[in-house]
Amino acid sequence: MTVRYTSDVSPGRWIKDRLHPFAAHDAGSVIPEGFEAYARVFHPALNDDNPVTWHEIAEANGRTVHPEMQFGNIAGTWSRRSPRPDLWTSAPREGTLTLGLARALIAVLRSHTTTPDRCWFAVWEGWGGLAPGTSRFEHPNRRYFLAEGAVEDAASSVFEPGPFQSASMWWPDDRAWFVSTEVDLAYTYVAGRRACIGEVLAHPGIEAWRARPTDGITYASDALNPPVPLTP
Repeated sequence: MTVRYTSDVSPGRWIKDRLHPFAAHDAGSVIPEGFEAYARVFHPALNDDNPVTWHEIAEANGRTVHPEMQFGNIAGTWSRRSPRPDLWTSAPREGTLTLGLARALIAVLRSHTTTPDRCWFAVWEGWGGLAPGTSRFEHPNRRYFLAEGAVEDAASSVFEPGPFQSASMWWPDDRAWFVSTEVDLAYTYVAGRRACIGEVLAHPGIEAWRARPTDGITYASDALNPPVPLTP
């Protein structure tokens, strides 16, 4: 990334007190409470290099599109080795935005903060190949390095060179909004003022639904579509 890693991780410590317990297995366990509105942004599947939305996959499989849908339930499989070649060849990536989504979010979020040139980026310590220093801050079950940069740096990869990997969390210094991509999830949560989230939901390059901190994030959270056995 073109950000500056910092040994002072105090700007990230406020988050922990506004998270639900990790065992709650809900959106509030990965993105802080206290914002006016929330959105769940779905990472696209790919058909070769072409993005495929969750809505397209659900519609093709006769599944129901709703805020708590899970990819396995709408796709009919959890296995990356069992794609639908006529529809998608690669499942949505977990733990990272696509570069296109990162750029789309930047385009919306930049105008909804007074500090676009001073933002914070939390990078999960488990990503290999990182050596930004020893200072970390903790969330339940996770530890992160902290870096500082401008909002545009959200489109810079954690790995350079290498495939695009977004920061795990990023937010402006004025805390006007917050973006969280949990390492095990194929979607990202965005929190902010109602007007901000309204623009996220309306952006043509972002597939998103309104969310609540109490929304589930486990396989069982999709109560409207048939479950799929968790087998390869």
